[in-house]
Amino acid sequence: MLANEETPDLIELFIAKKYRHTKSFATRTSYDNNIKCFYRFLADDKGLNISQAIELIKQKKIDPILLLDDFFTYLRNTSYGKKQKSYSNSTIRSYLTTTKEFLRFLGFKIYNEDIKQIFKLPPKQENSEPGLKIETILRLLRN
Repeated sequence: MLANEETPDLIELFIAKKYRHTKSFATRTSYDNNIKCFYRFLADDKGLNISQAIELIKQKKIDPILLLDDFFTYLRNTSYGKKQKSYSNSTIRSYLTTTKEFLRFLGFKIYNEDIKQIFKLPPKQENSEPGLKIETILRLLRN
């Protein structure tokens, strides 16, 4: 990808490629939101737009894996919404995975083994609730 392409064009090209595989509107929306969050991180935390970031990575002034690590820190320390909730582990994993795929789409080689040397993705959260007891189910059926 060329660094002077328009920002929305990069996002659209990336999402179109991903959408080709899934044909899922939800996936399209999710990827769009995730990449826009990465763009906000670049602007807020680094003072860069995507073109500048691409150029600095090409010049080897920014390591893309360390950039992902900084993005991880940004997501851990960022709150959203009126109640100031922080991002869940699954959301952070999704943002980081999408961003890694986006950087690979831009031509930067990023391997999972290299990422694991720098930082670990947050663990997946299991949100399982105990099931209903048989007595409760039978009582509901009787009523």
